[in-house]
Amino acid sequence: MIALSQAPPPRQLPEPLARLWGRENELKALDGIMAGGRLGPATALIFGPPGAGKTALAVRWLYQHRDHAPDGHLYARLTGVTGLVEAPHEILGRWLRALGVPPAWIPSSYRDRMQLWQAVSAVRQLAVLIDDAPSAAVVAALRPRTGLALVTSRRAVGGHGGDITRVRVNPLRRRPAAALLADEQGGTLAGLPHAAELARVCGGLPLALRCAARLAPSDLSAARLAEQLDAGQAQLIARGTPRAEARVRAVIEAAIESLRPDTAQALRLLALCPGPEISTGLAAAVLRVSRAQAGAVLDALARAALLDQPDLTRAQFHPLIHAHVREQAAEAVAAAERRVVTGRILAWYAEEASRVESTLARRDGPSPDVEASAELGVVQAAGWADRHQPAMMAILTAAVDRREHPAKALRLAESLWPLLRARGDHDGQLTVARLGIRAARAHRDRAAEARMQARTGHALTQLGQPGKAVPSLRRAAEMWQQIGDDGQLAATHRAYGQALMALRRPADATTCFTAALAAFERSGRERDIGVTLIGLGEALIAGGRETEAATRLRQARQLLSTDKDPYYQARARAALGTALPLCPQLARTHLQHALAVMRRLGCLPEQATILQALGDLAAHDGEPVRARRHYQQVLAMLPGTHLASQQVRGSLEALDDPEPTSR
Repeated sequence: MIALSQAPPPRQLPEPLARLWGRENELKALDGIMAGGRLGPATALIFGPPGAGKTALAVRWLYQHRDHAPDGHLYARLTGVTGLVEAPHEILGRWLRALGVPPAWIPSSYRDRMQLWQAVSAVRQLAVLIDDAPSAAVVAALRPRTGLALVTSRRAVGGHGGDITRVRVNPLRRRPAAALLADEQGGTLAGLPHAAELARVCGGLPLALRCAARLAPSDLSAARLAEQLDAGQAQLIARGTPRAEARVRAVIEAAIESLRPDTAQALRLLALCPGPEISTGLAAAVLRVSRAQAGAVLDALARAALLDQPDLTRAQFHPLIHAHVREQAAEAVAAAERRVVTGRILAWYAEEASRVESTLARRDGPSPDVEASAELGVVQAAGWADRHQPAMMAILTAAVDRREHPAKALRLAESLWPLLRARGDHDGQLTVARLGIRAARAHRDRAAEARMQARTGHALTQLGQPGKAVPSLRRAAEMWQQIGDDGQLAATHRAYGQALMALRRPADATTCFTAALAAFERSGRERDIGVTLIGLGEALIAGGRETEAATRLRQARQLLSTDKDPYYQARARAALGTALPLCPQLARTHLQHALAVMRRLGCLPEQATILQALGDLAAHDGEPVRARRHYQQVLAMLPGTHLASQQVRGSLEALDDPEPTSR
């Protein structure tokens, strides 16, 4: 069993619709996957035409049975219309972090992540919604071992074998379609004689019906709308649009045409935002209006059913509507204006990301200016980051690829990187750092490029690829040397030393840490000196120079404040414990104190490292029973694919070896 941090169960599902019409049979079919009141292990595929309400059905059913997934709901959308597609290995990393797996234990390879996902999900009661799946192969990689996977797709993706429940979502029949139309208008079936004709033109698709209902407040307008939609669909089909999609797009186009010209243009500008969620703050930034005015625009678009409004502060695009309006914006909005809007989006996200990161890091507490963290602090900020991270990555990537607004793109990269660091998202850190390098070069900012080179190296080291990190760190060090910034040069040397330690080159790491230490000492930065002394001490221990290491680590303890730096104080004591094998009682005291602090802080990787050191100390001191207990504690915490697991298994085998082990 793998040790997980004490995080609240993730609840990542989209908001459910207020009402679901005509899906009683489909809901009952999904009920069939319940086995003895439990969700899973099972997979259900919900398939049907675009706009039929597949996601709405899945979300409604999962909310009805949410108590049966006490360990959380996970969500991923696999097919995007605006460049917001996560790779499967990124989805697995995000899910594993959400379940409390320490980022340091999440492997970089896709295969190892799948193995870890299967191990973690095997002991959890989870429900996973895999939205708009393109293939069975991707679904197979994301299915939990023992929980439930609900999958939506436009087609009946095969290849799952016989353990899948298939639920086809057909267009609504005449009566529920008419009921939906009447409900959207706040009336009754008797009040809409042409409901059946309108339902026919909309193909019984709920998305089209909701838009149509807002366009046909009277019997006469319903008849005229039906004629208009028939003509619009014919034109779309003639241009090669599939019939089901043409029904939805014709209604969307009619809804846009019904808007005031300024509101329609505002919709097109908002559709340039890469993510589906549009908050009042983002809308105000894009449209250059006050928040109150932006809220009025969002209300008008929601009344036309072109946006959904989960609450008063934000609205959401349906993917089909978003795709259609973005296509329209590419023609109706001048290229220069699109570039201006891109700059506004970049600037807004940079400001919000910086504030949210401050909340997540608990540096200054919740910021009342951040929409996502105004009331619930860290929890709300984390939710904001979950919802907006794909959009921030997408707008940053687009701006860098098009070489637009390099200064603003660089600012967003600078704001995003610490946010991703606070969340332990090393995949995202690497992507942002590489984009930051390109933005810095376009902006001709050598200091920013050096900083992003160093961050690239840091992310690669954290992802278990220190060999790839070395060139970036070497390049960063060269640039800081040329720029003449001793503080940044020292920080880069320290990161370089960490990469070399991961490569098991303690002598070279010692050289890097020594260089970093000298630079920090020149600047008098005591905390950085203390942290660097810990790295130097660990490198000296790995090189067999325990006496020198003990001296350095004692210096680190003196410099680091116990109150302000309990983590690094514990790191120093843990390293000091491994540097004193000839003083086992003192070494054990240091290690046990460090273990208690790391447990209080919830630092699982550090706990495993200290327990392994306690096992090594007991084995060295001729206490096999104590050593075996510590080693077994480590194995109970670590993923099986982790390098330390293999080392500990070897140590356990050595305990059982009757031959004496030379030390």
